[in-house]
Amino acid sequence: MIIETPRLIMRPMEIYDGEKVVEWRNSSHIKEMNFSDKNKILTLNEHLKWFESTRKKRIDYIVEVKESKKPIGSFSYVFLEDGEFGGSSKTAEIGKYIGEKSQKGKGYASEASRHWLKYGFETMNFDLIISKTKNINLSNIHINEKVGFSKSKWPDSLSHLSEYWLLMKLTRENWELSN
Repeated sequence: MIIETPRLIMRPMEIYDGEKVVEWRNSSHIKEMNFSDKNKILTLNEHLKWFESTRKKRIDYIVEVKESKKPIGSFSYVFLEDGEFGGSSKTAEIGKYIGEKSQKGKGYASEASRHWLKYGFETMNFDLIISKTKNINLSNIHINEKVGFSKSKWPDSLSHLSEYWLLMKLTRENWELSN
């Protein structure tokens, strides 16, 4: 399914996007905010293996500027286990980044987030969407709050993450009330 916003096109990630995705994931501004080792360089082969092995557990989309058709970033949903983070079987974790550094600060992440959440709640039928973000990632925290997420307490089994990571949640009910 293609998702269109006023300025963007969001489309499913394909194998041929691999080189661009690897470039983004190896860039310092993405690595700094990620769970992965900042010193590790991701290879195209590693990305392709990961991509092929995760299609049943997640969906990934590429964000393009409508006017130029230029890919600028990626959005994803990882499907979570029943009851994980207090959700039902319809719970997902959102992931997002603008990989093209020159395209940051133009409002694309906020615009794409609103439409990605609509897709998540209305098409994917999620009851709860969570976001795990680094405490220092103020722009992502701001975007999340702007689209309706609220800060939440980590489950006891993951409370050690709270030193560096913030858990945010958005329920279907709160999404529907605000849209």
